[in-house]
Amino acid sequence: DRAGMSASVEVLAPFVAHQLVNWTNGLSIEEKRDTVTNESKRILRRAMTSRLPERILQKKKQGSPADIMQWLNCESSRMAVESLVSAGDGFSNSYLDGHAVRRLVRSHYKGGLKYISMVWQLITLELWHRVFRCGEKTMPDSWKPKFLPYGSR
Repeated sequence: DRAGMSASVEVLAPFVAHQLVNWTNGLSIEEKRDTVTNESKRILRRAMTSRLPERILQKKKQGSPADIMQWLNCESSRMAVESLVSAGDGFSNSYLDGHAVRRLVRSHYKGGLKYISMVWQLITLELWHRVFRCGEKTMPDSWKPKFLPYGSR
């Protein structure tokens, strides 16, 4: 939640009641996940059996790629992402091969968004690094309105 708030992005975190978190932390892997079928969210799926249709209960996990793809497809996001991963003290240059990261970002924008998941993860890592490792309170105002898909706080 802090990472999302620091980037002015709404991040939903369901089931965060501390009692529920403490209880689930005490469960074994076998109780949380069916190790034979690799079914995740086992307890939640079983609890919702009488309330949700089978097609929903069996649906595979998916994100919200439409919103991200739409935002990552615009010119202002390209400039913001390139600026973000080019920062000398950023995550990409501190912990990764910065040249390879910039090539990936350029390839993403030239090649039809085929690296969208990796680019989104890089954005998240870069913002986390700026806030929690470099101590920045917020992102630079010069690109904040262009970069954030949901506006600024």
